[in-house]
Amino acid sequence: MRVRNGGPGLVAVLDGLARWCDDIYVVDDRSTDGTAEVLRSHPRVTNVVHARPDLPGDPWLVPESAGLELLYRMADFCRPDWVVMADDDQVLDAEGDLRARLAALPGEVAGVRCALVSSWNDPQFPRMVPLMGAATSMRCAIWRYRPGLKAGSKPLHNHHWPLDLTDHGRLEDLDGIRVVHSGWDTLDKRIARVRLYQRLDPDNVHNFGAAYDRALLFGYRLDELDRLKADYARRAAAETTGTAPV
Repeated sequence: MRVRNGGPGLVAVLDGLARWCDDIYVVDDRSTDGTAEVLRSHPRVTNVVHARPDLPGDPWLVPESAGLELLYRMADFCRPDWVVMADDDQVLDAEGDLRARLAALPGEVAGVRCALVSSWNDPQFPRMVPLMGAATSMRCAIWRYRPGLKAGSKPLHNHHWPLDLTDHGRLEDLDGIRVVHSGWDTLDKRIARVRLYQRLDPDNVHNFGAAYDRALLFGYRLDELDRLKADYARRAAAETTGTAPV
C-alpha cells in the first residue's frame, strides 16, 4: 500500500490486511501525522520506504506511476504467492478462508476482481447512498505474483493492478470479498476531491476521458449541486412516505 497521513483509520486498514497477508509493504508518502509510528509498531508491516516529510506538499509530487512501480519492485524482493493492493482508506473484508479460496483457483487465473464499496457517513445527506447511486464497482485488488510486473505510466489514476497482468492469464470475480473505501463518504469530501482532480487534470486526460464531477457526484456536474440536493430530497421524501419520487 501507499499511504500519506493515514490518520486514525490506518490501524483498521492494516489489521484488515493482516488477516490474510504475511507481510505488508508500504510507501509512506511524506506523512506528518504519526503514520510512521503506526507503521513501525504494526507486526505485519515488514518493509517501509519513507519519503521525507519536509518535501513540498503538492499532491502526487512523485507520480502515482512511480509509487506503484516501487511497490511492485518491493514485492520482487518478497516473491509472495499473491499480492493485495489497498489504499490507506480501504479495508479488506473477506468471508471464509481467503487463502484457501485463492489456492484453489486454477493457474490460468492471474487476478481476482472483488467489490469496491464506498461507505457513506454524511449526517446532512444520510441516504444519498444508495438513493443516488450504489457507490459500488468491481476492481482487481488481488493478483498472482509474477516477477517484473509493470505499473501504468500516468501521474495519477492508473489501475492499481499491473498494466500487463492479463498477459499472464484472466481475471476472475470472487464473491464474499469487499474492499470498503471510506475516503469519499460525504458529499463535501467528494466535492473537494472533484475540485482537486479538476485542477490537476482539467481535461480529464488521466481519468480515461471521464469527467470527475459526473463520476463522483452521482452523474451530476459540479455546477448542478443544487439540483443534486433537490433530487436527493425528493427521493428521500418518497422513500419515507412510500410514494414514487416526482
